[in-house]
Amino acid sequence: MTDCEQEKPRLKRRAARERAARKEAETLLEDKSRELYLANTRLHEWSATLEARVLQRTEELEQQTRELQTLLIERERFTANVTHELRTPLQGILGFANLGMTKGADAPGVKIEKWFKAIHHSGNTLLLLVNNLLDIAKLDAGMMDIVVQHFTVNELYNDVSSEFTLRCKDKGVTFSLSGDGQICLQADQFRMGQVFRNLVGNALKFCDENSEITLAATQSVNSVQLSVSNKGPQIPHSEAESIFEAFVESTSTRSNSGGTGLGLAICKHIISAHKGEIWLNTASSDTCFVVEIPNRMQAAA
Repeated sequence: MTDCEQEKPRLKRRAARERAARKEAETLLEDKSRELYLANTRLHEWSATLEARVLQRTEELEQQTRELQTLLIERERFTANVTHELRTPLQGILGFANLGMTKGADAPGVKIEKWFKAIHHSGNTLLLLVNNLLDIAKLDAGMMDIVVQHFTVNELYNDVSSEFTLRCKDKGVTFSLSGDGQICLQADQFRMGQVFRNLVGNALKFCDENSEITLAATQSVNSVQLSVSNKGPQIPHSEAESIFEAFVESTSTRSNSGGTGLGLAICKHIISAHKGEIWLNTASSDTCFVVEIPNRMQAAA
């Protein structure tokens, strides 16, 4: 056997090994290329999702910034209003007290009495404002408990009307109850009295002389509706929601209201705490506020 013949098997084995190595290298290259393709695809997908997530987060941050700016503006407005409302009665108290100190010795009794009445009025205004601010703070913080009691519309009407008897008489106004006075309410009797004293007080303040204020009551399967209506300045429809905000008063009554602008805001908070609603009935020819509360409420634990 020649050397050439002897070399052939060795060369064949070598060629086979080279083919196997090349095939293994090609397989490995294909696997790596596939892995690279999949990684590249995932990178593109992640990049696209990241962009969407960044966009969404940016929008959320912008929305939070807008809300924060609104809150800051509201806080500044609230602070300015509180400062103004506190300053007015304080200036009255200090002014008339100063008159008493400087001129009281020589002033006639009638004039001194007038000064004391002015101080008393300013003091009551200040106390009302402070109490209202405390109520607003408690309601905003969810710290005011609602004590559920059972009482009739008649009891609510009698409680409210007893407070306004003399003022109604002075203005020639009749305060009447319309509907079923035996309807049973499940609510906080003190807080509901607070709501309707505010509504009736506003009605009496702005209604026409020798007119009528009506408390009307109706009941459905799920709720009780109570309304207070009177003849007087009409509140513009555009202000039907804003008048329930703190320190906001209707343009139709602002000039001679003499109030704090907190009453309706407190009413809304109290009724919301009862899972109810309060609104201005813009369809009525009278000025009419409607309160709706559920027929049944769970007592506080």
